[in-house]
Amino acid sequence: MPFDMDVPSGGGNSGPFIQWQAKESMDGSMPGRSWSIRDASGKKPFDGFARGVIMDIDAIRTGWCYSTGASGVAPEWLWNASVKQFAPQPPARAGDARWQRGFSIPLAYGPENVAAWEQAQAGAWSAFVALVGLLKAATITPGQLPVVKHDGVEKIESKRGVTFAPKLAIVKWVPRPPILSAAPQVDAGGDDWTA
Repeated sequence: MPFDMDVPSGGGNSGPFIQWQAKESMDGSMPGRSWSIRDASGKKPFDGFARGVIMDIDAIRTGWCYSTGASGVAPEWLWNASVKQFAPQPPARAGDARWQRGFSIPLAYGPENVAAWEQAQAGAWSAFVALVGLLKAATITPGQLPVVKHDGVEKIESKRGVTFAPKLAIVKWVPRPPILSAAPQVDAGGDDWTA
């Protein structure tokens, strides 16, 4: 069965949230071309993609995100009614902030740990589009979810500048873990539980 999702070119979950850091954070606390996890205690490095995360592809959402980038101000999301149809971009607002394409994917990164990769950034969007391509080409067995690992970095140049996208690989398919049906719990550590 092919993976059917509209991914055009060109309020969210409760967290914790995984983010791709294309560039070093302004305060230098997070290196560029790395992953982070943000929860109630703050932001810290996340190594789940090195071990492999299980992505809940049945719960993917796509939509438009509006963020001014102000610290402590949550982004605003307008989710698409379906992943099969992307809504038109909302009108621009005052200032430089624009609505950006974004997505949300729940993932498990340990037997008792879930988070949401929810982001609207060019490098993350590029990785998401590539992942959708891998899913469309895959033979998906009902009840199975992909184990996804970080497999390098891609440099992306555009009119707006240079960014970096993570390259992701589907390494295998596994049965849906029970934790993906439960409430999120926070723990950035863990063992290699996807084996």
